[in-house]
Amino acid sequence: MHLKQFSEDFIDKWLTSKDKKEYVSSKDKKLKAGVNWLTAINKKSFSNLDKLYLELNLKCKQCLEKHCKEDFDWIINNTINQNIHLNEEDKIQKLKNLEQKGYEHIQFINTISYDEGIKRIKSFHKNKKLCYEKINLFRAIMIRLANKWNDELNVCFNICKHKPLDRFTDLPDCFSTCMVQKSYEVVSNEYYLNFVFKKLMEEYESEKLVMPKVDLLHSYRLQERELDDHIINKFL
Repeated sequence: MHLKQFSEDFIDKWLTSKDKKEYVSSKDKKLKAGVNWLTAINKKSFSNLDKLYLELNLKCKQCLEKHCKEDFDWIINNTINQNIHLNEEDKIQKLKNLEQKGYEHIQFINTISYDEGIKRIKSFHKNKKLCYEKINLFRAIMIRLANKWNDELNVCFNICKHKPLDRFTDLPDCFSTCMVQKSYEVVSNEYYLNFVFKKLMEEYESEKLVMPKVDLLHSYRLQERELDDHIINKFL
């Protein structure tokens, strides 16, 4: 889709009533319609990704319940000034207060439980980190892709501005080309994040607690790249 090809129907669909009053020239209307269209694409994509994030968040909670709760409850119930009537929120706050003091300052009910207590604390932190690793990875990848997309769109706009283009004709066309090109990447990024989501859900389902990964990009490329003669000759 190019600015010159923006139909009247497209403009009418993507301009709000306020926009139609505010923007007078055909050029400005087309550009604003393009901006609204690209914004809508991003909103829809992030809405789809929010659903995936919530599913991962639920799996993270289930992981914490299974792998961290026993240690958590033991720590709370075996430290001095324990209170059996604490609700879950107060228990979490109590654990945070204990953590801030450092292991050496935590006082358990009796000296016999000290070594066990340190073991429990370390186990709790390790499993908590691993349960959160997958959802944190998903969030980190999503932020990285969003920032990259935003930076590259701005770079594309800046390149247009520095080209010797007519301000009222060719420059708007250049801007619209940037928007169209980046619209394809929204779909591509969402497709990749769906791949990431499926891989992380598989790990949650199989209760695979692993050390943090930097990204899943290499695995994605390995799976998606076409098995052509070059790949066969080089790697097989």
